[in-house]
Amino acid sequence: MQVSRTGFRHRSRLQDKNKELKDRILSLAYKHKKAGYRQIHDFIRQEERVNYKRIYRLYFELGLKYRIKPKRKRVSLPTIPKIVPKKSEER
Repeated sequence: MQVSRTGFRHRSRLQDKNKELKDRILSLAYKHKKAGYRQIHDFIRQEERVNYKRIYRLYFELGLKYRIKPKRKRVSLPTIPKIVPKKSEER
C-alpha cells in the first residue's frame, strides 16, 4: 500500500500517554480532595517526570477545580455613640 507524503499524517503517541495521565490525575484528585494541580504534580513527579504545564492543562480539561472557600464576612458590634460634654469641665 502506497501513501503520498502529503496525505499521511503523523499519529501522536501522546494521546495514549495523556489518557493514562488523566486517569492518574482523577484517581489522585479523588484520593486527595484538597489537592490542586500543583500537589497532584508533586505526587506524579515522584513516579515519573512530567511537565507541570501539562498537568495543569489536563487537570482543567477534566473540569477539576479546587474549591476555594468563600471568606466569611466579619460582623462588627453596633457602635455606641460617644457622649459629648456640654461644658468643657464635664467629663
